[in-house]
Amino acid sequence: MNRWWPVFVAVALAPLAGAITVLPASGQSALDYAIPNGHFYTQANGKAGEGGTGFAITDNDNIPFWSEYRRLGGPQVLGYPISRRFMWDGFVSQAMQKVVFQWRPELDAVLFVNVFDKMSDAGKDPWLRTVKTVPAPIKLEETGKSWEEIVRGRLALLDDNPAIRARYFAAMGDPIIMNGLPTSKIEDVGNAYVLRAQRIVIQQWKEDVPWARRGDVQVANGGDVAKDAGLFPEAAIIPEPPGSTGGTPVPAAPASGSPAPTSTPAAAAASPVASPAAPPSAAPTSLPPTATPAVAGAGSPYPRQLDAVTRMTPAYLRETPGAQWILVKLHQLTACENSGNGIGFFTTLDASGAPINGVTIRTDSGPTSFTYRTGEKGPGKVEAYFYRGNWTAWVIKDEKGQDTTSDYAVNMETVLFAQTEAERQSLYCNGELRNSANHFSYEVIFRKRG
Repeated sequence: MNRWWPVFVAVALAPLAGAITVLPASGQSALDYAIPNGHFYTQANGKAGEGGTGFAITDNDNIPFWSEYRRLGGPQVLGYPISRRFMWDGFVSQAMQKVVFQWRPELDAVLFVNVFDKMSDAGKDPWLRTVKTVPAPIKLEETGKSWEEIVRGRLALLDDNPAIRARYFAAMGDPIIMNGLPTSKIEDVGNAYVLRAQRIVIQQWKEDVPWARRGDVQVANGGDVAKDAGLFPEAAIIPEPPGSTGGTPVPAAPASGSPAPTSTPAAAAASPVASPAAPPSAAPTSLPPTATPAVAGAGSPYPRQLDAVTRMTPAYLRETPGAQWILVKLHQLTACENSGNGIGFFTTLDASGAPINGVTIRTDSGPTSFTYRTGEKGPGKVEAYFYRGNWTAWVIKDEKGQDTTSDYAVNMETVLFAQTEAERQSLYCNGELRNSANHFSYEVIFRKRG
């Protein structure tokens, strides 16, 4: 079938047949440090930072890779840099563990690359199947369909596995922007169920393995997989000397033959919902901020109390149509309410509004996930420690231990660096610092649909 959009955008998460790379909760340590116009990271130099070599990510040459990296969540969301800047398809690019940035000067925007689509183009599908147990993309009859119809059809591929579906929609920001559209059915590969999308691969393990337990759902690092597949120029993945501030982009790798035919669907435009009727030849739009509030709620039978506090990156609701658990309150505690904590205060209510115990809530920040059961801190209540990062939370099991559906509390950021005087003043209560850069708390209430 014909491609609908040029290939631009990537995300994913860890060696597929090996252990998942767990990134530290902190965005900065002795292993990384500021450099002029950017930051230098040693964590992904292949030696766990030893020797001090690594990769710089900067805003040099008016290409705002560093600014976008920070805005989109840094290493907790995108992984560490694993390459220098290099030329790819005529554009300056740079790979992270989970994403590949590409600068599009005609759009004045940083886009992601559809990494798994690019691997199909490079004839890597047999290698992905054999080495990484990644299904090949399937062909669906989508000729003549609108973008909205294509999206609905592709998202329907998730319905065969609720756990994988939940993980897909748990992406920080817009799940289609972060993951791309599904390009395979959920396939049983022996010890796991696997879904391939344009920018990620999601696995649910059927048995205990050294890096996961039976039932765990994990996401594979697209940037790392593309590196293993040899998509990047060799010179681009050689770590830079300590303190390097970047340099001229590495030239593109020589062509390795004609691209392999592919049945990949319409590549997800950076913002498909904004232009559902766009023709196939339309250029993709720029990647929108993942923190843009997308508050919905018209379908909720209960009043919602969503945070009205003015913030740089407000937390918001991502509504799941027809969900059994409705997000009815999401509030970032003020400085006087918080007292310097970094905690998620969760409550679950039944349909009548009474507290209900035994409900399982999952919290997720990039590769870090925890589950909690309500009732541990009082009727219907539980507290979740929010390490430094950007958190999403939702209900995964009801009080009977059955899998369920839920709205999502999204973008609960605990790392906020005040940029205006009003934001700086909001960190203090009666002259005392209560909400530091790493300590923000949230009140979250889910209510069962009647």
